[in-house]
Amino acid sequence: MLLRTSVLVALAFLVTLASAEPKPVQPQSVKAEDAGAEYKPAEAEWIFEPPQGRVDIMYDIEARLTLEKALLEKPDQRQGGLVLVPNLEGTEVEAALEWARLEAERVDKLILSRRWDEAIQACDKANKTLEKYQDHAEIRSLRELFARSRSQAYEAKLFEEAKAQFDSLGIKVEGVLWSPEGSLAVLANEPKALRINDRTRDTTIVNIDTNRVDFLFTYQQRRFEFQRYVGEEVKSSGAATNRPGVSR
Repeated sequence: MLLRTSVLVALAFLVTLASAEPKPVQPQSVKAEDAGAEYKPAEAEWIFEPPQGRVDIMYDIEARLTLEKALLEKPDQRQGGLVLVPNLEGTEVEAALEWARLEAERVDKLILSRRWDEAIQACDKANKTLEKYQDHAEIRSLRELFARSRSQAYEAKLFEEAKAQFDSLGIKVEGVLWSPEGSLAVLANEPKALRINDRTRDTTIVNIDTNRVDFLFTYQQRRFEFQRYVGEEVKSSGAATNRPGVSR
């Protein structure tokens, strides 16, 4: 009797569940601003900004050098004045800008060909010509470029002159008596071996290595350090030959 009653109760419960109406599922609310938005991956918002001065991998260096050689061999037709610059249109400032850009390219080529005096003169002339346009930002930047190029050419010229003067001394290192306590340098035409801080022929020895001696040389009130390797022969032009034991 108890079992029959349990079965009837279970059947009644199942009938009640079957007859119950399912509740409708309420859709989730969507914000109005998100309704029309499209999915964008994070990569789509990335912006590639190459660093300033980045060299293009497709840059044709050979073509550039060929062009520079042709331009250097071609005589310059400009005489340093804005009036003689060809194919210039627009205002006076625009003409000055175009002339300054062309002159900056010419200065670069002069420095490339190691014509220091011409580069220095061109920079001085350009800065003087552009002085009255100093209030223009781009021209002011170009004048700073000419100043840097002049300094570069002057430093290179000074170094070459100092090197030539040092080479003319004819210093030759015949050997090195190396010791961790204090090495000695054997120089040609010197009666005794020299130590660090000893002077010889207007120079001072500042370092002695196993196969090299470094000299401090003063030129135009500037100090330069030059090296001589054991057995190295130097011509008057400054070209070194016969460097035994030199690793590059």
